[in-house]
Amino acid sequence: MRILEVIDLKKDYGAEPNITRALNGLSFTVAKGEFVGIMGASGSGKTTLLNCISTIDSPTSGQIYLDGKDLLQIKDRDLARFRRETLGFIFQEFNLLETLTIQENIALAMAINGKDSKTIDQKVHAIAERLGIQDVLSKYPHQVSGGQKQRCACARAIVNQPRLILADEPTGALDSSSSRTLMETMQDMNQNLQATILMVTHDAFSASYASRILFLKDGTIYGELERGTQTRTQFFGQILAILEDLGGPQDVYPTQPEKHAP
Repeated sequence: MRILEVIDLKKDYGAEPNITRALNGLSFTVAKGEFVGIMGASGSGKTTLLNCISTIDSPTSGQIYLDGKDLLQIKDRDLARFRRETLGFIFQEFNLLETLTIQENIALAMAINGKDSKTIDQKVHAIAERLGIQDVLSKYPHQVSGGQKQRCACARAIVNQPRLILADEPTGALDSSSSRTLMETMQDMNQNLQATILMVTHDAFSASYASRILFLKDGTIYGELERGTQTRTQFFGQILAILEDLGGPQDVYPTQPEKHAP
């Protein structure tokens, strides 16, 4: 079952004669329950694509459908509600509110959507226990580690059971140990909580946790990789090979998976 469909998406910036085409006829689909990674060098269109899917930016032409709904037809006044109710976000810089506790940060979208306090409390504690942050719910962001902040961001992204989770360089601000923990958390969200995830990353280690990778070049899809039955180590090697073809591994963190990664 398709949950996301992107059709012939184009995005131009600037005006004649100085137009830059960030997306150039890009098309793909994401099935319900997939974990898809988007990779490519700087300027390949990764962030522009994510911004268009999240309705933060509008494409010049093309279509984006989420659960059959045409995102480009949503009225401006309805966009904020659409994002709160339908999308989950995991950012590189956490984007937690420092004046709220971890519990309040996770619960914020549900509170804005008018959920009752009992339901909010039950859902927050359930997801916090699942992600191993139940012991820090009463603390503030500055009182917890970077890894705990990112798991809080994951909890906030999934607690409202969104149709699609968008992750933008989620390991970019983390050390290698925290990166591994986060990616294992996201993999668990995908496999055991049925979360559909679309992740932009330039880190081959992070990408190796996905089930499928789309490689962007010059605003269009250059290639695609499916993990299938491969181990993560084997998939990691394939990702690096494609990145070499794209212009070398300079956009890849020097993180290596363990020798016998599952």
